[in-house]
Order: sequence, then C-alpha cells, then structure tokens
Amino acid sequence: MWSRARDNLTPYAAIQFARPGDVMVIAADAYEEASVVGDVLVGMAKNQGVAAFVTDGMVRDIEGLNAVGIPVFARGLSPNSPYKDGPGTIGLPISLGGVALDAGDVIVGDQDGVVVVALAPGLAEIIAQKGVKYLD
Repeated sequence: MWSRARDNLTPYAAIQFARPGDVMVIAADAYEEASVVGDVLVGMAKNQGVAAFVTDGMVRDIEGLNAVGIPVFARGLSPNSPYKDGPGTIGLPISLGGVALDAGDVIVGDQDGVVVVALAPGLAEIIAQKGVKYLD
C-alpha cells in the first residue's frame, strides 16, 4: 500500500483486507519526521492474521511493537505521531527503496533486512516442494 507521508489512515483501512499470513508493506515516501506504524496498528493487524510489517517509513512504540511479537522492518524510529486523513492506495504497485513491489510478491526478511521475490507463475508450488512455508 502507499500512504501519504506522516499519515497512517491507509494502513488502518488495509487491515480489513488482510488475510492470515499476509505481510503488510507500506510505502511512505521514506518520510522521517513522523511514524507510520505503531504498536496499536501492528496489534490490530496481528489479530487479523498479519505475519509482518515492512515500511520505508518510521515506527514508534518499540516496547509495544516487541510485545506484539511479529516482525516489523522500518527505516527508523520517530516518537512523532502520524495523521489519519489520507490519501493512500491499497493493492496497487508500490516502490520501496527503488524496489518495485506488487500484491502477491514474496517478502523474506531476517535481522539483516528484507528482500522481495516477484511472484511468478509456479513459484508457490516450487516453494512448497522445497518445504518452505509459503504465506499466501
């Protein structure tokens, strides 16, 4: 999804479309003056079955994020709160750090960062054959 810098209305709206195992990816134009993700948003998304968050924006509430217990990858930390008035988009192609992403792409992350694998025909079957859990 894309969210206007310093705003997180779109991520809250996107929770209703999330399916168990989804990774919520938020393009926030690499804005660094305020957070786009916090513990309340992540907690609500986890309750919907979201597996992780990735954003080129900032996060807040580190202690709360850790308590929620799902991975959150972000540009950095800001104590400043976002607005909730939009605009934004959900389900359309976005770009983070110069990398194009589309709905259905495979997101893989660890303590060193995140990579995106474009979803190609048959990729889900190959992943399943290798014994890797595919989060659809």
